[in-house]
Amino acid sequence: MTPIIFEESGFRVEAPVPAFRLADLPPYRLLSGKRLKEMDVGWWGPSQEGQQRLTLLELKGLEVWQTTPDNPATPREHLVRTCVEKATDTLLMLAGAWTPTSWGTELSRSLPTQALPYPGDKALKLVFLIDIPVGQRELLLPVRDEINGRLQGRLGIFGMRRVSVVDFEAAQKMGLPVTRL
Repeated sequence: MTPIIFEESGFRVEAPVPAFRLADLPPYRLLSGKRLKEMDVGWWGPSQEGQQRLTLLELKGLEVWQTTPDNPATPREHLVRTCVEKATDTLLMLAGAWTPTSWGTELSRSLPTQALPYPGDKALKLVFLIDIPVGQRELLLPVRDEINGRLQGRLGIFGMRRVSVVDFEAAQKMGLPVTRL
């Protein structure tokens, strides 16, 4: 096995083995185009605390800050909604892989064995790396709070408290396998 290496949203990712991209898996492709969203990459490995966990990463480039909001009262609604949908659908697909339905069984066969069965409370980490213009890091805080607020119940089902919403600098400090292009 080799690491998964790809470029997206202004970043290069070298996800360590064992890694996967849901978008590349046949079971996901069967349902793509049917309003199902996925996070960019997942891998199994040690956390900063040394325990094993499944990390799921979504990348968003600088362009997310350049879009004109539909409603000036909620300027980042599209970004928040997209992140919430990606987290929800990804968790739902993983739950499917942990359930013996025909689709779930096919997905489970496509995932690294370390991701099966459900790894337990605190063994899942969702990270949204959202690039941000220099000097505007404070824009990320309300986005982070809104995403976590909307996901609170769903995260609880999977034994998580929060998702991480970080900029590139914080991603580097976390040791994520990401470089900027």
